Amino acid sequence: MKAHPGSLVVLTAIEKADPQVLAQLEEAWQRGTIRNHLGEDISIAGTTFVLTTDLASDEIGQLARTESDPDRLYIECLKLLLDAGFSAAVLTYVDRAFCLRSNTAGELARDHHRHLQEWVAEYGLHLEAGALMPGSCMDPPNGPYATEDGVNWSDLDRKVSKAKTKRASVVRLVLGEDSILVVPAGKPVAPEPSTFPASAEEGSSPETAGAKP
Repeated sequence: MKAHPGSLVVLTAIEKADPQVLAQLEEAWQRGTIRNHLGEDISIAGTTFVLTTDLASDEIGQLARTESDPDRLYIECLKLLLDAGFSAAVLTYVDRAFCLRSNTAGELARDHHRHLQEWVAEYGLHLEAGALMPGSCMDPPNGPYATEDGVNWSDLDRKVSKAKTKRASVVRLVLGEDSILVVPAGKPVAPEPSTFPASAEEGSSPETAGAKP
């Protein structure tokens, strides 16, 4: 800040900061200077501090969807943070609140679908209109394949490449029992091969089960 007056300082997850660090910040904001490792007092005039937190994120996200007045949004946001255990002393120095609006299930589904379209397009293919995977429209997402973190992308890469070699131009993604299937548009969904061997209890004969007569 000494070399770059008017800096932007971003402090993430401020609620997790050490109490001693918070006390030093509060003192700096009160005095208008901050002490460096050499013991010098550096002016923070013109410096903007941005504090981020995950506290009350769901409540604040909903508030941002329903409240359009900046002043009321600021006041209600501080109330929610205070109720969630955010430091009251730190809040006295917060003069503006930026709230990230929570997404609806429809918005999440459209964003997911757009990502899938872009990914399929990298192979020179098109995703069939309305080809959203079951589960991706849930809020919160349900199922092992509803979120990007749960998708086996290497498996999908292999299946899309295979569809490309079969001269498919438009594909759809279908949520199968064990994985996500890549099916050329207009083609029926082929049954997935079972990943579990049949057991004797499931109807195997004594011979196939390895039992002696």
